[in-house]
Amino acid sequence: MERVLTSATVATYRQQLISEEKSPLTVDKYLRDIRAFGRYAGNRIVTKALVLTYKSELQARYAARWGHWRKLKWRRCIPL
Repeated sequence: MERVLTSATVATYRQQLISEEKSPLTVDKYLRDIRAFGRYAGNRIVTKALVLTYKSELQARYAARWGHWRKLKWRRCIPL
C-alpha cells in the first residue's frame, strides 16, 4: 500500500488526537510538525527511509542550534 501525506490524512490525524483528548496546544504542535514533514515529503511516497532521512536532517539542523544555545547559556553562568 502506497502512503502519501494528504490534507485528508492530516484531518484524520487531527480528529484522532482530539478523540485521545490531547490538549489544544499539543494538537497544534503535532499538526505543525506533520505539516512540516508534509512540505518536506512533497508528493513522495512516505517510507521508513524518507522518515529516517527527515529525522536525521532535523537532528543535524537542531544539534547545531542546541550547541550554540548551550554555549550562550554557559557564558551567562560564568562571565568571562
